[in-house]
Amino acid sequence: MRKPGNIVWEFSEPAELTVGSGATAAERFLVYATSSLAGFTYLALWYLDAYPWAWWQYAVCGFFAFDIVGGAIANVTNSGKRFFHTASKDGDSGVVRFLKSDSNFAILHIHTIVLALLIPEANLIAGVAWYIGLVISVLAVTSTPLYLQRPTAFLFIVLAIIVHRYFLPLGVGLEWVVPLIFVKIVYGHTVQEEPYRPLKGDV
Repeated sequence: MRKPGNIVWEFSEPAELTVGSGATAAERFLVYATSSLAGFTYLALWYLDAYPWAWWQYAVCGFFAFDIVGGAIANVTNSGKRFFHTASKDGDSGVVRFLKSDSNFAILHIHTIVLALLIPEANLIAGVAWYIGLVISVLAVTSTPLYLQRPTAFLFIVLAIIVHRYFLPLGVGLEWVVPLIFVKIVYGHTVQEEPYRPLKGDV
């Protein structure tokens, strides 16, 4: 059964690129707890000597895990959707205006290339191919009618999961990167959805 919702597009809080302007305490907890857990996972893997890497390579992966996993959650919060899918305000910086563009945001995410260059036995060709695929996917989603953007985004995510798993893996220890960066960017940042605010009694 459909539940009532309080859809609110306007906000007066200052621009916040991480969790979105006016994020609730619950949204912030979900984002920062998840991103911290993802980042510290590589600390545990370093302690367990899971891969033949130097300590700094674990640290690089931990940083990207913090960014990608946390970003995947942040970009689908209602505050994140509200912030990135409303026009820039008069007081917004050039950085904020730049990052509110779906294509600009995607172009900056060179994560797969950087990881392929820095992590042993990672596939550089795959890293470049997945970066190009990410940008093309975003452009394809933004070129479709609004009512088709969500299913189109998930089509590209499903394709990325299958192709990455069976045909073009990024590398050992990086199996999660491609699926989650597609969730973060192709769906989370790119697809416009109605932003809800808490109703009375909500957390």
